[in-house]
Amino acid sequence: MQTSIAQSFLAHNRLRPEASLRAMNTIPNTVRPFILFVLCHWFILSRGITEANSIFPLTWSDKSFGPDGPWQAVSVGIGSPSQTVALYPGGRWTSTILLSTICDNQTSWSSSTKCYADDAGVYNRNESPSAGDDAANTAGQWSDASLSGWAAQNVFYDNFDIGLGSTVPNVSMTGLSDAYQTYPNGRNYPIEVGILSMGAPALTHIWGYTMTFIASYMYTTASRRTPSYSYGIHIGSAKLGIPGSAWLGGYDSNRIMGETSAQPFTPFATNPGGNLVIKLQDIGLGVATGGSPWSYSRKTGLLSGSNSSLTAPLTVELDFTRPYLYLPQSTCDSIASTLPVTFNPDLGLYLWKTDDEIYRKIVTSPAYLSFIFQKDSTYSRNITIKVPFALLNLTLEPPLVSEATPYFPCYPSDNVYSLGRAFLQAAFVAEDFGTGKGYGSWFLAQAPGPGLVDVPDQTTIEVSSSSIPATDNSWEASWKSHWTALPSSKATSNSAASTSGSNASKSGSSDLSRETTIGIGVGCGVGAAALVCGSAWLFVIRRRRNSRQSAGEANSPSTEEGPGIKIVPTGYWQHVPAELRGNDYDLSYGIPEAPGSLPQKHEHRYELS
Repeated sequence: MQTSIAQSFLAHNRLRPEASLRAMNTIPNTVRPFILFVLCHWFILSRGITEANSIFPLTWSDKSFGPDGPWQAVSVGIGSPSQTVALYPGGRWTSTILLSTICDNQTSWSSSTKCYADDAGVYNRNESPSAGDDAANTAGQWSDASLSGWAAQNVFYDNFDIGLGSTVPNVSMTGLSDAYQTYPNGRNYPIEVGILSMGAPALTHIWGYTMTFIASYMYTTASRRTPSYSYGIHIGSAKLGIPGSAWLGGYDSNRIMGETSAQPFTPFATNPGGNLVIKLQDIGLGVATGGSPWSYSRKTGLLSGSNSSLTAPLTVELDFTRPYLYLPQSTCDSIASTLPVTFNPDLGLYLWKTDDEIYRKIVTSPAYLSFIFQKDSTYSRNITIKVPFALLNLTLEPPLVSEATPYFPCYPSDNVYSLGRAFLQAAFVAEDFGTGKGYGSWFLAQAPGPGLVDVPDQTTIEVSSSSIPATDNSWEASWKSHWTALPSSKATSNSAASTSGSNASKSGSSDLSRETTIGIGVGCGVGAAALVCGSAWLFVIRRRRNSRQSAGEANSPSTEEGPGIKIVPTGYWQHVPAELRGNDYDLSYGIPEAPGSLPQKHEHRYELS
């Protein structure tokens, strides 16, 4: 009875407001609340409003992982029923998942009886009815920088449960059924953790099947949509108790300490597209406060000062899929010459001399390694990211070594220059894929230390943003409670050393306004309905104004192909760039077809080296 009364009321009076009010007075009091509810619901549907856009947090695993960290990872559920797996966030294009068969196949190349992949969780494809068929599969050798290995892989799709009741269907992923990496000593070591893709410069991955990315689905299709196709990450530090932060559609502004830098990512026409490339001007040493563990308080010129053939700036890529600092041999040696470390040729890494008195002073004091980049892609301005040596006192564990061994994560490389998770512990990174048309921007800032404000200040990234605001947060204050400052010395407090005579300067950022996300609202807008829904409408107005720029484009399907197996997918092993290119690491070259894709109408070629 109530339903028929409401339907009659709406049908007869929808265009006559005065009649609507008179009719309302004739409706019994017991029915009026129901009719007001129907009015509100009708208005929501007619306006196409389901929920106000809001940024979406990823859930972090309560465990950390090695064998060269410890590193933090996010937790997702894959398949139906859901299988919980921990993954390192920050990949692009297809996510990389370790299949349950990786443990069984390990016996063919390793004498170890322990399957290290079990720690983060493996995915059994055969137990998930929602898993798709293979788009492609292959097996073969790979090589990159000073590392090589072997892998068997399949590209397919399945559902991803990312928490808060949100499940993303048909997510593109590469499953590794067998894989290992070979270190300079010739020994093979297992892969332990996969990689979660944060998106790509396209809305979909079309290769045999139309597959999706988590971030693009949450922007275009999910019932709880994000305000943009973007993400913000600070991986933090498991060792020092700095929690990780990963958001879709925005970021936590408490993870930004001071100024920010905006630069374009590599476009879709490059290989593979979406790379976080930036010009590195110099590397130096410094002390934030107190005395210095060295005979000087700061030192510059460590990037190229000892190598006349190396000219700064150097193009580097920030890469969440890699663990180390992949820098020229001369650069690693220059940095190492200031530290109590010894080079281990078997692993290609530097081990801390823990019995040296200066070791403890360096890793517990406010001493840091500074990375000076071109700011906003300009030669006239710089931004400096400081990485305290406390974050560079990492630990090697079995199977890489027989017992826990502290190490300094500089990995000499003469053809791949990349800053991996060791650097990213101290850096905030965000990336905005725009509308998935191949172009966009990424953003860099100093991240906080253990004393950060651990209450997220949720901030939206607008569609196709060209910048994100700076903050007045203090980096020094976020580390103050953790550091043990050394006594000041007149001989060192004001002294400086340089191997090149250069000293890059920092520049400030202009003041920019910031809007923060404060909740999810459902509104119903005009006339009498506004009286029913009340303040919830304010949230909708604000959200819709922020997202109006993207209206009409969000649901446009992309017909571009993403990376296939011709180039091994992101994060497929732990020590290589986003996509395997053999020894070719020129990020500026163009290719005639989509990055890494195999044309549907051409012969499929699987090139793994």
